[in-house]
Amino acid sequence: MAMVQSGWMQQQSLPNLGSGERQQVQQGIPSAIAKLLNQGLQPMEMTVKCGRKDDRLGVVVEAVTVPDQSLLSTWMRQQFSQLHLEEICKVEVYGRQIGQTRPAWRETIDINQIRVLRFQLGSTVTALFHLECVREVLSISAKEILSIPQMPRCVLGVYYHRGRILWLVDLGLQLGITQSSVLDRSRAMGQSDVPSSPSPSLNVIVIEADQQTIGFVVSTVLDIESYSWQKFQAAATFLSSSIPLPFVQSYLQDSQIPLLSAIAIIHDRHLHLYQV
Repeated sequence: MAMVQSGWMQQQSLPNLGSGERQQVQQGIPSAIAKLLNQGLQPMEMTVKCGRKDDRLGVVVEAVTVPDQSLLSTWMRQQFSQLHLEEICKVEVYGRQIGQTRPAWRETIDINQIRVLRFQLGSTVTALFHLECVREVLSISAKEILSIPQMPRCVLGVYYHRGRILWLVDLGLQLGITQSSVLDRSRAMGQSDVPSSPSPSLNVIVIEADQQTIGFVVSTVLDIESYSWQKFQAAATFLSSSIPLPFVQSYLQDSQIPLLSAIAIIHDRHLHLYQV
């Protein structure tokens, strides 16, 4: 059941709103928000009730079995980040089984905050990924990568992970930030007269977007950070030439650090050769 829910929630989004409905939702009217969420969750036979106190919105989600906390909370974060509620700062999500009075779990969502993973490409460029699309961060040996012939230079090969094949892409090379492959540089650094010398580790950010999963190799993974959405500006005004604009979702106004679009990067035409 969890696998079914996971696959559905990766592709399910809220229905389009008319201007009047959108205004009610953005004003934080509980009945309007509940109606919208019920339409989105109806295929999974979940029902939603909403209540509000000041700048907090309470959302109770019921189902025959207790809704999966991780999947539902992630889905709620994604949806509320797009609704732009004007007077709501926090959303309290409760999951419970139909017929029960006490919730089985509770999750607090700060909808004015975005959590990101900061990382480095090459020696000078810093960028961000929205944490919602980051599945995990790996450290792997270059020797564990199986190269595939006749692939673009940025495609390093495949890596066997958790019983599945994971394609690995050099993100710096894909975006034109670096001229040589992370894999080539790593192998050069790992050359040694000692036969047993370990292979240098590569930093891999596993990204999932639009039902596709790819491992992007970066120079350094730095930290998880939280920012207010107000700190970000639209990509159209991004002035730096370090990263091509089509791959930028938005950017931090103060530092010009870009928030990359996982969907745009995964759908880059240079990668279509191997997506399966």
